[in-house]
Amino acid sequence: MANKKGDTTRIQAVPDVNKCTNLGCYSMKEREAYAVKTRKDQMLSTIYYFPDFQKPYTKTFKVEKGALGHGNGMCCAEKYMFFGCWVKDPDKSGREQQNYLIRVKYGKLTDNLTNGIKISVPEATGAIAFYKKSHLIIKVKPRNGYLTFMMGKILINENGTAGRFDTLWTFYVKNTTGFSRGQDIYYDAQTDCLFIPQCNDHNNVNKIMVVNLSGESETYKGNKLYTPQDIITVDKRKDYSKYEIESLVIAPKRHIVMVANIVPKGTITADDAVERISNLKF
Repeated sequence: MANKKGDTTRIQAVPDVNKCTNLGCYSMKEREAYAVKTRKDQMLSTIYYFPDFQKPYTKTFKVEKGALGHGNGMCCAEKYMFFGCWVKDPDKSGREQQNYLIRVKYGKLTDNLTNGIKISVPEATGAIAFYKKSHLIIKVKPRNGYLTFMMGKILINENGTAGRFDTLWTFYVKNTTGFSRGQDIYYDAQTDCLFIPQCNDHNNVNKIMVVNLSGESETYKGNKLYTPQDIITVDKRKDYSKYEIESLVIAPKRHIVMVANIVPKGTITADDAVERISNLKF
């Protein structure tokens, strides 16, 4: 396993809109990009549209009534976009990941995602990656300390009003980062690698596991168990009280591009941004 240091450069800041302060997830299709920020009470989210990931956003879409909740998982998948959901449980004090995703036709975003449909998943998830045609990878609750993922096909009912995630295989990953705070995930078809960012408890050291799904594996409960082939460390303890990588993609020139919640030392003012890992390519 190779350990690599990740150096970062700023692409652009992502300012608060609609009092949404938590920059939770990011996705890209070719050069177009989307990001989600959520209000502190998790009852309102704002989706940002960037016509080019290196240029400022040109549109925003408001999602009210806590429909996206924490807003920490999304992906662009051919003709569609998928969003993970944390929604308030009326019987509990907090908000929990839901056993469904929201699917919207790509390029057809509306306020409140009025043209979206629910896709049921076998377990709650907030981390989603596009795998191949009509197939996604989702992250679910760990098993015996192993990070746990399901790959499945999206099946839509005859009326086109709802769908479900049909699990085809489950696999596991050893968490070699030592960090328990997980984030969104990304699958890169060119390398057949899954990128899994984790953050320390102080939210200023990040480690991105790179898992080669074509590489060697062990067997756990009849399924594949992987050890990451690489660990990329982004250590911001020197300059930031908070630098939390929330979501990432591989951009057209093969750099990691990511969104992060950022607070420089000596201030309480957030400086959330899209940044790239400038010294590594994949």
